[in-house]
Amino acid sequence: MKRENEHSRISTIKFKTRIIRSRNKKIFGLGIKWYAIIIVFCIIMALVWCKFRSEKYNIDFDEILSLFIILIPTVIICARLYYVLCNLNYYLSNTIQIINIRGGGLAIYGGIIGGIIACYIF
Repeated sequence: MKRENEHSRISTIKFKTRIIRSRNKKIFGLGIKWYAIIIVFCIIMALVWCKFRSEKYNIDFDEILSLFIILIPTVIICARLYYVLCNLNYYLSNTIQIINIRGGGLAIYGGIIGGIIACYIF
């Protein structure tokens, strides 16, 4: 009986991942990946959450917005920099590809490091 439940749960998980892997969405002619939409949604939800929590802790929400304005580009740049450093041999021979973020290549570790640095400096 337990094996049947595990099998049906695995099938459900596989079914759900097929839905997420569907085609890119087109916005202004650019193909947008699903995970990019999810990341933007999470950033917006983090801002909404910070808005409500800032009132509880008496933190000026404008300060939080200023931090986000600094934080988001810093995280993207550091995530890309970390990815480029991890694949340095390729990018030394293809230097123009370093700035091609749409081609793929952001590393979460670089983003976390960049976020910590940005929060510390702020």
